[in-house]
Amino acid sequence: MKKQKWSPETIQDLNAAEMRLFKKEEKKIKAIKSIAGVKHYIHNANAMKKGRTRIIVMLAVQNTRLIKAKLAMPVAELAYLRHSEDMRAAQFDNTSGFFTVPFDLLATWETQNTALSNAITDITNGVVEGDGDKITAMNDLKVTLILALAYINRKCLLNQRQAVAIIEAALMEVVGRGTINIQEIAVKLGSASGQIIVRSMWPMEDAKKLKTTFFWNKSIDNGATWIEMDPSHKAIIIATGLTANVSVKFRKRTWTKNGYSEWVVSKAIMPF
Repeated sequence: MKKQKWSPETIQDLNAAEMRLFKKEEKKIKAIKSIAGVKHYIHNANAMKKGRTRIIVMLAVQNTRLIKAKLAMPVAELAYLRHSEDMRAAQFDNTSGFFTVPFDLLATWETQNTALSNAITDITNGVVEGDGDKITAMNDLKVTLILALAYINRKCLLNQRQAVAIIEAALMEVVGRGTINIQEIAVKLGSASGQIIVRSMWPMEDAKKLKTTFFWNKSIDNGATWIEMDPSHKAIIIATGLTANVSVKFRKRTWTKNGYSEWVVSKAIMPF
């Protein structure tokens, strides 16, 4: 009689010891810093003996997705240009501090943005060569944008812990955001004017809540600057005194026995 194969349908099917193994393997995957590291991990995983251990490791691999960026450029030509200009400025200004070693085509990028802008202006003014110049400028710019994307994704590969922050600082779109124990925060309108309710998931370890201090910030300029708020030992705060009809974002990080978490940023919300 053949033994029945064991395969968990979900992570919740794992017992406590298996969950610890899952977390250990998930931590190894997130610590990978290079393509060579990826290959080394996969080789070891494939060589592992069959049975529960192998299945748990494969489950960890499946559920730990690589975070990377995509361009997500607007279709309209003028909007495309403006977004390209904003992305280039974000890297050149480097207010986030992620682009200290800069993308080596920033000067070319600026020249190509200017060329596309001039071509669009020429078309508006009825210059005959405008259409051809626009096509050339657009094609040149697309190549540079693809290379800028590769530059950002290399940074993300080498720093998965801050990949989301890097991508958002570059004004690109996040894909492959992990789904396991991500400590997201949710925001909703309060009952009074200028009031927002901010709620965080609680850090867990082995299905138990960790003793946690929550550190909160708010921003009214889309994350360019952050204002510190009072820390708390609760996963929910009520922000008051906010300006009506002015968009605000919140971010938080936690302190547990494992140290500080990364910052997690909420979606924008506008109090009434």
